[in-house]
Amino acid sequence: MAGQDGAAGSGPSNTVRSSVLRAKGLLTRAMYLLLPLVLLALCWVALIRPQQQRVRRQRTMLRTIEPGDEVVLAGGLVGTVRELGDARAQVEVAPGVVVTVLVPAIQSLAHDAVAPTAGSQTPEAPRLGAHRDEDES
Repeated sequence: MAGQDGAAGSGPSNTVRSSVLRAKGLLTRAMYLLLPLVLLALCWVALIRPQQQRVRRQRTMLRTIEPGDEVVLAGGLVGTVRELGDARAQVEVAPGVVVTVLVPAIQSLAHDAVAPTAGSQTPEAPRLGAHRDEDES
């Protein structure tokens, strides 16, 4: 009888233990289901949203450009907008040198671009063939 009482006494305990184990299993499964959603939200906040904001600022900037504005092109050229159409712009990059560019190639307004500080200097590029001149001397 003692064996039966022990077995009967462990019955509710087993039920509670199995309920706890089942609850832990459900919680673990729920965490595995939520993990991709959390990662997706983090990716959106870290990658997609900032890109959307950059695109929105770029579009706004392109709408405000007018002839006479100094702009920086995607290739790094700086010039003055002479004519502006829906898809193309005429940009003067040197006196008398006008290039036609697609409007999205206008990266920024020149006054928005970061200018070097007065104390900083750009190192001089080496002249082509400079090492030959030194060898021949």
